[in-house]
Amino acid sequence: MIEEPDNLIFKQLHILRQLKRDKLLEDEVVIRIQEKITLDYITSMRVDTSINSTQNTNGKDMEDKLQEENVPHIFVCYAHKDNESSESSNRWLNRLLEQLEPLNIQGQVKSWSDKDIEIGSDWHGSIQSTLQHAKAAVLLVSPAFLASKYIRNSELPILLKNAKDRGVKILPIILRHCLYEETKFKYPDPFNGPEELSLSSLQSANPPSKPLNRMEEYEQDETLLLVAKRLLRVVEQNQ
Repeated sequence: MIEEPDNLIFKQLHILRQLKRDKLLEDEVVIRIQEKITLDYITSMRVDTSINSTQNTNGKDMEDKLQEENVPHIFVCYAHKDNESSESSNRWLNRLLEQLEPLNIQGQVKSWSDKDIEIGSDWHGSIQSTLQHAKAAVLLVSPAFLASKYIRNSELPILLKNAKDRGVKILPIILRHCLYEETKFKYPDPFNGPEELSLSSLQSANPPSKPLNRMEEYEQDETLLLVAKRLLRVVEQNQ
């Protein structure tokens, strides 16, 4: 028996409240999942009116998806707080993706962040799948990034393991002054390791002493452009 959308959403939100109350999920994660549930509900209300057009485009969507899977994926790991400023110049994810967009259009890379997750998709599963297939990763490092339990427990351990086992290139960009050199991450298990690594052992695009928010805007663009060019070289060498 298929549940009515209202009942299903009620159960999802109830489970989410329980997980939050038991402190099994961070507030940031709860907010993101709530947004997905709400958008999923709105979409489900429109399904009946769009089913015919969806059927007509299924073949093309599948073809596009298969083609996209052959393009080297670049995983962008960031804290949402660092892309929520009222000033567009301080939305660091958006600015990086803008620099990478010509390479996306030309089919040379596929830059990926959780903004690419489709409404109704398995949010955590989509992230984990992309992590496993990424050829390179960019870390937008800040106090919010280093404080994120989801990044620490669910994203960085996989990236660090794949960097060691498969040579996945990891490029940190320092956004703000933070405990970049002091913070250590364990992998493949985020709690027990046994491997441990400090991000400072990775070559960052800019020195920790000169984060992006201390640069003039043209210098910020130069740094982001440098990362885009380095990523292109990485994927070309791996082809």
